[in-house]
Amino acid sequence: MKNICFINGSPRSKKANSTLYLNLIDKSLDSKNYTKYYIDTTSSIKGDLESTFKTLLDADYIILAFPLYVYSMPSLLVRFLEDYYIYLKNKDTISQKTNLYAVVNCGFPDAKMNVEALKIVFNCCKKLNINFRFGIGIGAGEFVNFSKNNPLLNKLSSCVYKSINKITYDIENQVSIEINNIFVNPKIPRRLFFIFGHIFWKKWAKRNGIKISALFDKPYSD
Repeated sequence: MKNICFINGSPRSKKANSTLYLNLIDKSLDSKNYTKYYIDTTSSIKGDLESTFKTLLDADYIILAFPLYVYSMPSLLVRFLEDYYIYLKNKDTISQKTNLYAVVNCGFPDAKMNVEALKIVFNCCKKLNINFRFGIGIGAGEFVNFSKNNPLLNKLSSCVYKSINKITYDIENQVSIEINNIFVNPKIPRRLFFIFGHIFWKKWAKRNGIKISALFDKPYSD
């Protein structure tokens, strides 16, 4: 059986949009054919890293999902990968030919905002001797998660789900040809996306006892 390691690189852990994408891929892969492992960088960095890194080292496939943070990875994920590199270096161990897939989602309505983050993943893979298969950059990631239980709105995200399924296809068919990164947005009009965004921010402001007017404050403008 092949070993598959799912890595959730979001600081929000199980509440993250990244969890949704990892679960979609997990459910599409038959457990009879794969041994699956789940790594949450938020909790694992506080635990037994030696055991976690051993799991990574033995993986045939790694599926990494994380949110876009300032055109890059969350710092916790960066630290996790740096520690893994040090682990390999100290052990004088070379990773087996592991295939890695990355799913990056951002809050912007333009998936191309994820380009630089996927370049960073590619460079990390070279350093770790991991084969970077391809990445999927998702725009309006919050909308995909928000609409998952609404049949009407969820249809707008069908193109995102189809892109996610390409990872499953690549693994199950052991595709060897080079594949370019995929960038996809849910089919939601930008105007409607911003309306949903305003509703979301106002809702969270109210929940945290913040006046709506305070959302427009610019404390560092002077």
